[in-house]
Amino acid sequence: MKKITLTSIFALFLVLSVSAQNKVGFGLKAGLNTAMEWADEGTTDARIGFHGGIFLEIPVANRLDIQPELMYSMQGAADDSGTDKIDYINLPIIFKIYVNRSRSFSIDVGPQAGYAIYAKRANKNGSSVNMYDHKDFNKFDAAICLGISYKITKNFHAGLRFNISVTSFGKANKIEYRHGVGQLGVSFRF
Repeated sequence: MKKITLTSIFALFLVLSVSAQNKVGFGLKAGLNTAMEWADEGTTDARIGFHGGIFLEIPVANRLDIQPELMYSMQGAADDSGTDKIDYINLPIIFKIYVNRSRSFSIDVGPQAGYAIYAKRANKNGSSVNMYDHKDFNKFDAAICLGISYKITKNFHAGLRFNISVTSFGKANKIEYRHGVGQLGVSFRF
């Protein structure tokens, strides 16, 4: 996981140096998360949460931008007995492929590395369990991000994204669990 993060940071600096003559944008983004967990047996109910952070938008070609982000994301899931509350710091590297000449609509795809900063199970009976220090809890997460975004104005954008974990964050009874997070957000570019 450390190699992926270091490679992503190196790629970001390389792109920044190559596109120094282009206008690099900086912005803030935030929105709603609907997170679930899945395993071979099926999925859980959603945990509704929030995501927010900062991003760079780096033009690299006529219809391609690279958008690295640093995001806080509330993830986890709910079921009949309680809610898994797992919060992450995520670093997605998004390739924005513009499908129209005006560069207002894009298809967004890219990898994401994440690190859990909080993990508790809140049971409906009022008790809670610290998952963070459990031996079967994996604090690192790797995911693939897929989405679309639309520039409403030059500075105000809206997007819809789904992040699909390719690593499991934990095991119970030899069953591995992964995240799936739907995100509806807005961003403001300075």
